[in-house]
Amino acid sequence: MSRAGDRVDNPWLAGLDDLGDIDVIRRRAWVPGQAVSLPDGVPIELRTQALSQALASIYVPTDRGCRILTLLVGRMRAFLHDCYPDARTFLSRLYDGPAEDRGEVFLCLTGPAGVGKSALMAALERVLPAPQRLRLDAAHPQVRIDLVRRVQVKANISDSAVLCALANPAFASRRKVPKVSEAIEHLRRWFYTCGVATVVVDEMQFLTQSATANTRAAQLLLSLGYPGVPVTYIANYSLGHRLKARPQEERQRLLADHLVLRPDPPDAASWEALVAEYVKVAPDVLRLDPESHAWDLHRMTGGLPRLLRQLITTTFRYLAPANGGVVSIGALREIYRSRYFDTQRTDVEAMLSLSESMLLARGRKDLVCPFAGKDVAGDGLGYAENAADGASKTGSDSPFHAVPLSAQHQLESTLSPAAHATLKQLRRSGTTVAKKARKGATVTPIRRNSGSVEADLFAGIQALRDLNDKGKRRPPDPDDDA
Repeated sequence: MSRAGDRVDNPWLAGLDDLGDIDVIRRRAWVPGQAVSLPDGVPIELRTQALSQALASIYVPTDRGCRILTLLVGRMRAFLHDCYPDARTFLSRLYDGPAEDRGEVFLCLTGPAGVGKSALMAALERVLPAPQRLRLDAAHPQVRIDLVRRVQVKANISDSAVLCALANPAFASRRKVPKVSEAIEHLRRWFYTCGVATVVVDEMQFLTQSATANTRAAQLLLSLGYPGVPVTYIANYSLGHRLKARPQEERQRLLADHLVLRPDPPDAASWEALVAEYVKVAPDVLRLDPESHAWDLHRMTGGLPRLLRQLITTTFRYLAPANGGVVSIGALREIYRSRYFDTQRTDVEAMLSLSESMLLARGRKDLVCPFAGKDVAGDGLGYAENAADGASKTGSDSPFHAVPLSAQHQLESTLSPAAHATLKQLRRSGTTVAKKARKGATVTPIRRNSGSVEADLFAGIQALRDLNDKGKRRPPDPDDDA
């Protein structure tokens, strides 16, 4: 069916035509920063809370996140095209009952805690068209088309309660708690009536707090899959490892299809843009330069937006009152090394270690991706720019193998803005020389005066790079260039 035909004959697909364009998805998903007032006369805790809420409301989609959203929208479109070919077929299935088995319906969205998986699913709801009401003919009342249903799982909530949270309010409000089988049968018809194309299951980490958590999580997910609507569930790495311990028949259903959301590399445009949006919230307070400080902020947070927000708000709470209400890069470094950021610093340094060696992998499964293997070339979900410069050499088990945190990058994260500008200029000159050399043109070597700042900078970075290469404990990757 053509797109024009979809718009005319299939109202369930209305508004999805433009979502194959990643730029459209990025624009709809983006939530910019809004300035917030932080007056001195207000208690520091209230100002900190206001700052935290303002930062948490910001969302800057990464390239990988936008591609995941594009993939999810494509799956929803295919599902709708199959289930709702036209109004006549819809009404027929509504009376006879929708099909009970639609094949594999589970998609696991995993990634380290704090990377923004829940924020990505919230962005999916912004990207999609708003719920609408549709009248099929004069003999039937309007039906509501609501493409996404989202449910959050809490620690002590029963499976029946989770299912009822997705149900028709009239069904959920009954005095007698329905059986799981009754709730599943209701959801099969209710989802079909409402045009639900995907169910998002969030906060699954609350089920990982007991010895039987993997059994409970697997049973709940399977129950959510029985209505026949695609289920996208968010799982931290820890839950992924637990589900891999389940019997084969459950793994084949729950883990056969998965996507991994990894942190941005420090040189990604979206990471710098995220820092810029944070600064917009309180530019008089957050005295940060997104371009020159992006590397340092990445080094202290592992590229995780949640940790970046925590670093900023913790610094504002404890150091800003004594620093004239200002949060500087120096103050952020001080808080990073302090006891106030001890828990987060432990995780960040473990991430750094895992990016270079897998010695900590057995004891820190919460930081190690449960799925082995590399991204498929050309799948649109890898970091081609990092693979090109050799940043992804530690193997697929490293949760941050796409994030370059070598000794060279650690050095660069400590440079002043002036040194960063000098290094950027030198790299640009080196790139120009390399391009001319590949074309066979005669090039004039760059002169570096002995004892200059530029020469010392180059020599230091090269020395650290050589030391880093010699000191690595892992065997060479056969995929590395010789």
